[in-house]
Amino acid sequence: MNNNTQPDMNSLMYIPGIPGQIYDYKVITSLQEMSQSSQAEDIDIKKMARWAMNYLLRSPRVELNYEPIFSCSANTCPPVPDGHDPIVYGDTDSRMDWEFYHMRDISGAEEGKSIEAAFHKRIRNYLGKFDICWTEPGGFLSDNIPSDIIVGNLWATTKLLVSLSLSYRHTNDQNDKQLARRVFEGLRNAASSDGRYSWYPSGFGPVDDNLKPIALNWPSTAPLPIVEALVVYWKTFNDAEALELAIACANSIVDNYPKLNLTHIESDGSFVGHTHTTLHAMWGIAHLGVETGNSKYMEFSKRIYEFMIKHGTGTGWLHENITSPDSRNNCSETCTTSDVMSIIACLAQSHHFMGDDYLDYYDHLERYFRNHILPCQFFVTPKFEAYYRDRHKDKPKAMVDKGIESLKKMQGGILAGGGINDYINEVPGDERTNFILVGCCAAEGIRAIHTTWENIVTDDTVNGRNVISINMSLPVETDSVRVISYLPNSGMLTAIAKVNGDFKMRPPAWTVKSAIRVWRNEKEAETKFSDKYVIFDDVRPGEKLTISYPLIEYKQNVSIFEDESLTAVYTWRGSTAINVDPSGKYFPMHNGERVVIPPSPDLPD
Repeated sequence: MNNNTQPDMNSLMYIPGIPGQIYDYKVITSLQEMSQSSQAEDIDIKKMARWAMNYLLRSPRVELNYEPIFSCSANTCPPVPDGHDPIVYGDTDSRMDWEFYHMRDISGAEEGKSIEAAFHKRIRNYLGKFDICWTEPGGFLSDNIPSDIIVGNLWATTKLLVSLSLSYRHTNDQNDKQLARRVFEGLRNAASSDGRYSWYPSGFGPVDDNLKPIALNWPSTAPLPIVEALVVYWKTFNDAEALELAIACANSIVDNYPKLNLTHIESDGSFVGHTHTTLHAMWGIAHLGVETGNSKYMEFSKRIYEFMIKHGTGTGWLHENITSPDSRNNCSETCTTSDVMSIIACLAQSHHFMGDDYLDYYDHLERYFRNHILPCQFFVTPKFEAYYRDRHKDKPKAMVDKGIESLKKMQGGILAGGGINDYINEVPGDERTNFILVGCCAAEGIRAIHTTWENIVTDDTVNGRNVISINMSLPVETDSVRVISYLPNSGMLTAIAKVNGDFKMRPPAWTVKSAIRVWRNEKEAETKFSDKYVIFDDVRPGEKLTISYPLIEYKQNVSIFEDESLTAVYTWRGSTAINVDPSGKYFPMHNGERVVIPPSPDLPD
């Protein structure tokens, strides 16, 4: 729809995290109305993770030293390049390296251990002089850097530090600990420092064999994503020197000192530049804030998130590039979505010292997961295969068949974005993102699955008692609880306890608190609140705890471009967008149909 179509302004509302105008708000208050909707269980995150393992295990090419693929377009034939893909080095592969650990944690998959070991070896072999990574320069995409040289890759080095930390957490291998310390020292030695602040003059860009920046012919270069790597390393090994460096690097970014030729964050949270590479350096600051109880870091992160809300639709579709604080381009990037989800998760976790209102950020995290990550997981469905064969009907059948087989290896990765209403980006319009499965977004979207999963339930011990908090209306099974959600069509959440303790279930902030009802072992019980949670005291294993809450529906009118030449109207039911105007023509998103994950795949050994 265009900007001449205006909503009825009666009863305009405000829903945190949803940009634009909210109207036609209604509440579904009766259980009878709720029970008319499907009672099928909600999303199967474990199955999503197993499909992600399909991507992680099948996309690396053994004949190319387990080199994965960056340049994949499910819209072209052939969809992937033959031979080396230069952008992979220290980029796609380094991102994927974390996700073997993350997706095994969720899925419990045991297959493909030899493939994973070879892949980890590939990443560790990048380590060289100065104890940093050295790779081909393709990922930096700069015309002034010859393609046949090797550059110091601090970006890949930060990724390796996290990979070694994750490996140690899973194996307790002392070699990982020793190597991680070397990598930490390499990163510390590459930093500039004045005693209070530490920084990397090259940002995330390459360095030469003297650790001097190699200039990129880009409009701007973002800071190095060093803080998250240092926080993970510090938390894994309790290395106080890493915490010291993390604080010095975070303060350099937050205080914008020294003033470098890098993307920086203004006092209101705004910035100009590529959103992913900028935010990839920022979410570590939010993580550091959570771990140290630093309100300055959380307020800094909140301002950034509030700025990004204006550059999206509320579904997780976020602008890839910002050329001025008010500019909005026509392309989204899942890498950006994943970074923002990490910031949101940290904001929610900081409620212990930032206040109970920060708990509401869990709703934002769930919304991005339901409306972007879930529908953007790629599968070769019968509908897609028919589309692909018709699109390339002028090409030899053998070539098209090979293209389909190549794409089946990419199943489980997360698409880079698409349009606001369809995987084919006619609205707002950028064919570069039509069914594109570039390696950065495929891997970062998989990371967002883990970000969401690890925040659904938190386990604490208070005065010697287990306290199990269920933070989002998403299904999961942990050592302490099985959670069943009946969204998006029924506001009901059930927890089956697996341990003794006190259980807390958080209904969404957008529901009507006074209408929440509670059942314990299928008998209605008194509704008791603590903070923003419904509480169940002295729960024993096997007990069934249920809350029901009214759903809300509303419409949202949001501008896609700053000149309001294009707006969209979303219809929301709770945390799910169930309709959008204009609607998609080819592979529509947000159309009210439930996203169905195919049966779990067989994985290679």
